[in-house]
Amino acid sequence: AACILQYLALCRSHLYTARRLFHAYSYCLVIICISSPFGAVFLNEKKWEPYVHSMVREVQGMKDDEPVYAYAATTNLVPDNNNRTIMPFVFVALLSYVWSYSAFIVTTLLIYR
Repeated sequence: AACILQYLALCRSHLYTARRLFHAYSYCLVIICISSPFGAVFLNEKKWEPYVHSMVREVQGMKDDEPVYAYAATTNLVPDNNNRTIMPFVFVALLSYVWSYSAFIVTTLLIYR
């Protein structure tokens, strides 16, 4: 949104402020709306939690009596985690990065011109 707002302020100053804000933030909202449903991939099923907690304890060197709050996702289908995989999220996240950096590059070039 910042690079789009800079472009609109410098190169499209005739637009009303509300319209500039709408253009800049609607782009971001579209990206958020497309990628946010995939956040559920990280929510653990009850059967999967003990495995995640044991891995966190092992990696972090935690004691068994310390509470663990962790979310995890894998690239493999795991029956204990309702056969969810992170791969759909990876593809959508990749697209959102491409869209975001494309907006940055395009607006930078347009401002430069």
